[in-house]
Amino acid sequence: MAPGGGPGDTSDDAAPSGVDPEDAWISAIVDCFVPANESSAHMETEGGAQTEPSTIPETSRLDPKFVVENARREREKMEANEGSRRAEKRVRGIAGKRVLAEHCDKYSRGIQSFIKFFLGNPKRPQDYPSAPTPDELKALYWVERRAESIKQNLSRLREKLQGKAPAEVEFCVSQAEKEIRKNIKMPPFTPVVQIGPHKGQPVSAQTKGDVERSLALAGISRLTFDWDVSHISESPWNSAVVEVLGSRAVEWLRRSTPITDKQACQASAIILRWVHTKSGEIRDATNMGSEAYDQMKKGRTTKAQYERWRKKV
Repeated sequence: MAPGGGPGDTSDDAAPSGVDPEDAWISAIVDCFVPANESSAHMETEGGAQTEPSTIPETSRLDPKFVVENARREREKMEANEGSRRAEKRVRGIAGKRVLAEHCDKYSRGIQSFIKFFLGNPKRPQDYPSAPTPDELKALYWVERRAESIKQNLSRLREKLQGKAPAEVEFCVSQAEKEIRKNIKMPPFTPVVQIGPHKGQPVSAQTKGDVERSLALAGISRLTFDWDVSHISESPWNSAVVEVLGSRAVEWLRRSTPITDKQACQASAIILRWVHTKSGEIRDATNMGSEAYDQMKKGRTTKAQYERWRKKV
């Protein structure tokens, strides 16, 4: 069934306030199931009298002091819960630090290779994708926004169908849901440009497509990390990316290497540790400049090679 109104409709039947303009097509689909004479039927009762909103008695209003005190207590409770959550997170990090696989471990290097492939196999910190833009961060919640838009429009349809038989109302709502499912589209995903060759286990085209679809469903329109945040693990963007890449990396590695459940549970922590280290390198490269950073990196590499040579001797 084709939508009855355009996305630019500004009449009373247009998308309700609070609905994302990009989801105006949902409102247009719902309008197809609204009866033509719904406006007059909605405003009158069976006796012909116009319905009026009931007024709230003055005695039922809450005391402003009570409202302020209640809001202050709720805010203090939320702050206390947040502090407790962060303290527990730090304790868990301390407790699990010793058992986390080392960054040079074969399992950790496999996960890092998987991540670098989807970041374009960059050779230098300067080559890594930039942090997500404000618009990209906003698009992270596309599922929640679209769900709210669908919910509002279906509720509006039920209000327009007041007075109809319950079976007829449910039929119209179910048909509207069917049309919405038929026309719904996933947000676009933009793959990164490959800079260097991939090292390690090859990533098939099917695996690449599966990962990109999972990222798009999670609201990630371009694979990168929020490098600039002070706490890497507390970024909603980073959490969404790590959740997808962690599970997909384990699936990918298990095709060639036995991975225990204990190791699989460490995937997210290994990725967060890598992102934390890499974000520091990116900041240093940005602050120092490309040439100065490359010289410093070269000096560190030479020193590390010398230390390894001394240990062998």
